Amino acid sequence: MTTIRRWHGEEGSVLPLSAIVVAVVVVAAMVLVTIVDGSVRRARAQIAADAGALAAVAVAHGSDDLGQQTAVSLVEGNGAQLVEYRQELVDDRSGLSQLAPRPFRVTIVADYLGVKAVATAERSVRAIQSPGWAIPAAGYADVELGAG
Repeated sequence: MTTIRRWHGEEGSVLPLSAIVVAVVVVAAMVLVTIVDGSVRRARAQIAADAGALAAVAVAHGSDDLGQQTAVSLVEGNGAQLVEYRQELVDDRSGLSQLAPRPFRVTIVADYLGVKAVATAERSVRAIQSPGWAIPAAGYADVELGAG
């Protein structure tokens, strides 16, 4: 007849080990969710700021409120709040006629659920030079997105 020996003191040892593994998995998931949430907030804030700055520089005429109104609507449309709007003329006319549009820069600070992002866009005026005359060509150049 065969006898089975039991090791005493090992009964129920799987339960504490399982509890420890579950606790570690829960803590790791909480940390991962926090990291992903922060990344999503930063990305959403940057998208809102970029969209607002690009739209504002595209429609603004240098001194009116159209650029700011456009920026507000796009930033809020992306779920953020416009914290700061700065529009400044850039005196880079370099020999262009007085009729040429003036280049300017728009800087926006957007806040998405406590995370702030900055975006700057600049509309510059390029001239097509030819002997004796210059044609102002308004264009978008020197666009800096995601600054800050």
